[in-house]
Amino acid sequence: MGSSNKTKKIWDRTISKYWEETLSSPWRPSTKDVKNYRKGLKKIKSTENIFILGATPELRILANQFGKQIWVADHSLKMILEMNELIGSINLKKEKFIPGDWHVLKNSLKIKSLDGILGDLVLRLITKKRKTFLKMISELLKPEGVFITRIHFIDESLTKLTVEEIIEEGFFLQELGMFRRGMELKNSLISRILDRYYLFGISDIKRRVRDDINNYLTVNSTIGFDKEKILKGVFNRFDNKRLSNFFPQTKKAIEKEISTFFKIEDKLIASDYVDAEFFPVYILRPRS
Repeated sequence: MGSSNKTKKIWDRTISKYWEETLSSPWRPSTKDVKNYRKGLKKIKSTENIFILGATPELRILANQFGKQIWVADHSLKMILEMNELIGSINLKKEKFIPGDWHVLKNSLKIKSLDGILGDLVLRLITKKRKTFLKMISELLKPEGVFITRIHFIDESLTKLTVEEIIEEGFFLQELGMFRRGMELKNSLISRILDRYYLFGISDIKRRVRDDINNYLTVNSTIGFDKEKILKGVFNRFDNKRLSNFFPQTKKAIEKEISTFFKIEDKLIASDYVDAEFFPVYILRPRS
């Protein structure tokens, strides 16, 4: 990944429990996102060798239905093993694990050897040498291969809103039934607030957001236990080291980088969570 030992230590902490109890869309693939990944895999002529960046259980389950050989690469071996709790009864004999940094995958794989590469929200984790990383991914694919990845790009309209307005809009959408669980609203607020402050350095974002939420709770002291719990969850996330690994970008900037090494064949948008339009699944072909 983009950072090394620091990232590994963060993700080594009982990740399967964290994945199930804390994460929801947009931070993990939704049912419709997985269907979009499936559409991408169906575009591959051969699925002899499929590679997965990270240990995302939804992608491992899906790839196991298509590929004969599945390569799973993650910085943390413990991460890969813990995620086994969430993948059900798939054929683990198909999988081969590659623990280590994504930037050095060429040391383990042959050039133009992969039919498909999958990775969910991986580009926002690549904080250094992203062009080098994209070039390597394109070179590992066969000429007819496909890179399928969900990408978060910034909702730039949110930069015009205050955090208070973003919170109020979130609660309004909750009243309309747009969020099935409080966890979904919490994760949506985290995503939107990150977009709101993307122009600032991450350390400054953390300070600003904590101040904003404290001020909101002070002014709105009677919002009720459930809403207060959601906002405290948002507050805690902005005090969390995992956030240091995020590197969101604008759609224009992301597609400019991607287009250097890939042709954008399609962009598929889920319809089962708020803000899915800013988390599309890209189907990418390597440039010849």
